[in-house]
Amino acid sequence: MDQQLKDNLGSGDSWKRGLFILLFAVCYAVAEVVVWGVVVLQFLFLIITGEDNTRLRALGASLALYIAELVRYLTMNQDDKPFPFRPWPGDEPLEGELEREPEPEVKREERSDGAAYAAAGVAAGVAAATVAASADVDVVEGELMGDDGDMPEAEDVAVIDDDRPDAGETESGV
Repeated sequence: MDQQLKDNLGSGDSWKRGLFILLFAVCYAVAEVVVWGVVVLQFLFLIITGEDNTRLRALGASLALYIAELVRYLTMNQDDKPFPFRPWPGDEPLEGELEREPEPEVKREERSDGAAYAAAGVAAGVAAATVAASADVDVVEGELMGDDGDMPEAEDVAVIDDDRPDAGETESGV
């Protein structure tokens, strides 16, 4: 046998790398299964809600980076061992990947407040219509709700006579 071959076979570094290759090949197989799980779940979210899930999208992005690190290590293009020997990769976009702004999550309290404000707006509209009907005019302008979210008082509602040239226009001129 050639002396270099004997040295390579006896080198602990080569065998150690071989053991890590086997370990990370198993990690690659597990990551591939997880990716398919994310794909199926994202599809179900799309079918059910009409939108993708932002958390699953972030997991998919970080899995893509992890798999790329695994492949670079397995193909000897990188000497640094991937996770768990390094931190888990973030979910920053890959080159050429579309960046999406995360949609703000609406808290349950905000939704119930919005419903309360909508109900208050309807009530204020009814009150304004009542004032308009009693004043025998067609157009009522004014704030439906004050800054504090309370319904307006009758004196806060401005009644406009429809003989004016700008009658029916809002403050924006529409």
